[in-house]
Amino acid sequence: MKHYIIRQPKDLELLLQDDNLHFELAIDQLGLDNSFWQEELSKEYDECGCDAGAIGLLVGLAIGVAIAWLAMLSWWQIVGAGVLTGALSLVIAKMTRLAIARSRLESFIGQIQSLTTD
Repeated sequence: MKHYIIRQPKDLELLLQDDNLHFELAIDQLGLDNSFWQEELSKEYDECGCDAGAIGLLVGLAIGVAIAWLAMLSWWQIVGAGVLTGALSLVIAKMTRLAIARSRLESFIGQIQSLTTD
């Protein structure tokens, strides 16, 4: 894992290009806000979507099993419906969370760049 010290606002673009960095924010114009922005950027940069995926799996499994059970399907169809809807929900939830994290990361980078150009 590469370690970077980001000293210029333009260097924040590295976070959008490389997903295997350990970085430290040291932009002089931010002053005391460096630690705040470091924390905000790190949360979104390091997001893996695992929490959202796990919740999606549980919700999808419960919904699939409930619908199959209410439709009075056989036990193996109930299990199959639960696994299928659970897996699909997991993927959708994980991808959605990763897209949100990427969007928030881009937004934070834009905010920092606008704060430091004034």
